[in-house]
Amino acid sequence: LSPSHVSAGVGCDRRPIVQGLVSGSGPPNANAVLGNLKHRLFQRLLRETLPKAAVGMSLEGSADKSSQLDPVFVQEEVERILCDARCIEELLAAGISDDRAREQLAETAKAAKAWIQEHVASGTDAQAGSFQAGVASRPVFEGLIAIEDSIWSATFGLKGFLDASLIGHDVADSRGLEIFALELKTGSKSQQVLHRAQLILYTLLLRSRFGSKAFASAGGSRDPSKACAANAGVLMYVSGDAVESILIEPAWADIRNLIIKRNSLASIKRDLAQGAAMEIATIRQDGSTAGLGAVHLPPMLREPSECNRCYSAAYCMALHSVVEDGDEASSGAEEVFRKKASHLAEAHVDFLRNWLSILELEGRKGARTRAQAWSVPAHVRERLNRRAWASLGLVEIRRILPGQNGKSKSLSQEATPEECEALSWVLRFKRSSTPHKGLAQKGTEWSLRNGSIG
Repeated sequence: LSPSHVSAGVGCDRRPIVQGLVSGSGPPNANAVLGNLKHRLFQRLLRETLPKAAVGMSLEGSADKSSQLDPVFVQEEVERILCDARCIEELLAAGISDDRAREQLAETAKAAKAWIQEHVASGTDAQAGSFQAGVASRPVFEGLIAIEDSIWSATFGLKGFLDASLIGHDVADSRGLEIFALELKTGSKSQQVLHRAQLILYTLLLRSRFGSKAFASAGGSRDPSKACAANAGVLMYVSGDAVESILIEPAWADIRNLIIKRNSLASIKRDLAQGAAMEIATIRQDGSTAGLGAVHLPPMLREPSECNRCYSAAYCMALHSVVEDGDEASSGAEEVFRKKASHLAEAHVDFLRNWLSILELEGRKGARTRAQAWSVPAHVRERLNRRAWASLGLVEIRRILPGQNGKSKSLSQEATPEECEALSWVLRFKRSSTPHKGLAQKGTEWSLRNGSIG
């Protein structure tokens, strides 16, 4: 499950399940489209400002590039985003004019520049920027690990894309470089509880990948490759040209409750899949899907005030009417149900039930294939031609730098910061002559535990 999926379940188990069923449905939301554009701009400015952290690259005295964020450069970035084919399609579908989008991005650029000037290190005499009171950590950011960082953990059963992972140090601590999760929000702060839960889970995923700062020794290394995950993450709200940064240090009670919520949602999804499998097995010989699509959702929250503020209320009420034969009384939020679902006719109900059953048939095939990456050994998947190579052992990791005439050269010494931007990595594996047995018998470390390469 993704951190956003789990955090959506805080307070209502039904909400993330409904989101999963209707993901990508309906017309594009103007606020969501503008929010995505603001994310792209902020991430591009971060990439321009912060040096890319790489193995063996020292960040001491890294140049502050915030002075390069002049109006001409920012305007070029805004125009580059607006001229992107995907952006044009999204703006047209949402009914947003170029002038409105350009105005919104210009305000976001001002907020981004102010945040960068305050929180990005300039040389070795950096001072921590301002965060809310009551938090011990005082981070200063010096480098960039990744934008839209794909991060996952089989231990916790979580995966997702982090807006940005930044590397820096805590001026109130002396344990070297740390890696911070950054989540950017461009909407209302009314959902701050869900946003905090999402950031806590991303911080947990960073700890799973890089190790926890709690176990780092004092006087830590300045080598980014030895940095550990910080105890806190940064939740940023951008509204117009104003920006607010909140530093969140997860408590163990919060982590425990969110993992319990994750397991609860996983159990609900498993039960839904099993129930759907039993219904699919009842498809008649003639191929008719009548009567299917009766998805068994978690119960309604039945809290009118909460349901009225929920961003999934329209889909939730429609599903309650279509697949649960619900009405105003059973919804527990009569006014919300009346506004969102009272217009549905019998033809709509029949169509949606048929559509949901077809989606279920398609989704189960994909879910089975994804599950096999973890549950079926690599040598079995290889025989079945399931995009896997078995018995691979990691032999060598080599850094290369693209050279002239399309050729590449190996690096025998540490790369310069400029070269690190163009680095590629060559990983060489050795395949055992006896599939799924040879490496284990020789004691060689398996580099791809289940052989998945696709």
